[in-house]
Amino acid sequence: AGEILDVDGEVGGFNLTWAWASGFVAGKLA
Repeated sequence: AGEILDVDGEVGGFNLTWAWASGFVAGKLA
């Protein structure tokens, strides 16, 4: 989660897509 938060801060507008995709994949693998 920490890595995702850092990426969100740097990527900017793309953060929403990245966070959603990462969360979706993480949920599937969990």
